[in-house]
Amino acid sequence: MARTAHRLALEQQVTRAYHDPDYVFGAELDPDAQPLPGAPVVDPCVPGAREVTYRASVIQLPLTYVDGDQANPQGWRDVQGRIIVADADVDAVLAGEIEPEPFFFRVNAGDCINFELTNRTPNWIGDDAYQELVATNMVGAHIHLVNFDVLASDGSSNGWNYQQAAFTEEQAAFTQGVLDGEIPCPEGASCVPVAPTDRDPVQQAEDARASWLSEGQTIKERWYADYELRTAFMHDHHFAGTLQNRGLFSALVVEGQGYDSRDPLTGEFLQPVNTEGRGVPVCGTSCVGTAHGSAMDPSAPRDRTTSASSASPSPTSSRSSSARPRTPTSSTAPTPSSRPWCRWRPRATTRAGWASTTAAHPCCCASSPVPVPVRSPTRRLRRRRGPSCGRPAGSTPPTPSARGSGATRRLPSSWPTVATTCASA
Repeated sequence: MARTAHRLALEQQVTRAYHDPDYVFGAELDPDAQPLPGAPVVDPCVPGAREVTYRASVIQLPLTYVDGDQANPQGWRDVQGRIIVADADVDAVLAGEIEPEPFFFRVNAGDCINFELTNRTPNWIGDDAYQELVATNMVGAHIHLVNFDVLASDGSSNGWNYQQAAFTEEQAAFTQGVLDGEIPCPEGASCVPVAPTDRDPVQQAEDARASWLSEGQTIKERWYADYELRTAFMHDHHFAGTLQNRGLFSALVVEGQGYDSRDPLTGEFLQPVNTEGRGVPVCGTSCVGTAHGSAMDPSAPRDRTTSASSASPSPTSSRSSSARPRTPTSSTAPTPSSRPWCRWRPRATTRAGWASTTAAHPCCCASSPVPVPVRSPTRRLRRRRGPSCGRPAGSTPPTPSARGSGATRRLPSSWPTVATTCASA
């Protein structure tokens, strides 16, 4: 343990010298030349990137997945569930004022994310119907698909990288006791906290705060989201096989530039906010993120709400350009009034999982057909290679045109079933 502490201290000195060539070992740090938390060697964020900070905690509490009924009075309940919650919500979740849910947090493309995770869990878990008693003395945040310094912000303690995890309060106190000489640890011995022998998880779960809430260490990681992502899975990489089964998983959602997040229940806009007039301050150069939750209502930038009919198509427009229309604007394009099926509703199916919302039928908005998903008896979902149009109810398949310039390939004799039903506008 002492050798490990010495090695870590030496590495810290080397890292400081990397950032400040004039640094003298053991001297005070120059405040303007300190390594960034979570980025000891390489800062993944580009200069000038907006910084969004999320502060979260890992806690242990009973989780109910299925309420009991007459057939199954016990329901499905894990008395030792573990989840990630925002620091500001720890008390409310433990008091039952806020329902526990997966921690899905949101930023925008181009944001620099500072993620701070505090370990407020007990040092042990198990000794129940799910698993035997095991020590879970640390927790980290292993993110995917964004940029970071692997030495400190990968959330996994691998090789010669820094330990990227936060100790529990019990483990941190034990380690400090060994370093201070208060706890004997002979060379070659396995010095670990003693496992408890009188645990009763069911009884302890009746008061999770008193039984399990603690103040462990906090780890700080730094990431850069250089482009839009749907969902970047995040989990602990030290006891993944144990803790994911108990509910410890999360995700980072990277929205497009300019998109805002709004609480679907209250209508309140949550940080980071990009547009004026949302009722909350705009997140300028930095802010504390509050856009977390398993459900969120994304709001597009106001300059993207311009009607496609008033915009001119530009084949060179970028993906994020607000000027490019979603469909051609030819004068020969059919209008909703000229086609009775211009409002359509995907038919709910158990296999394909289509939504039941109403949307404009793509065939009504362009002079040439556009690709739409079609159902196939052999595959759950497929798209035709060339542009083709879903068949509205009661209509006949479109006539294939000659090959070339995106022409429709000849359709098979057996027209596949399209999972749509159309109604009059």
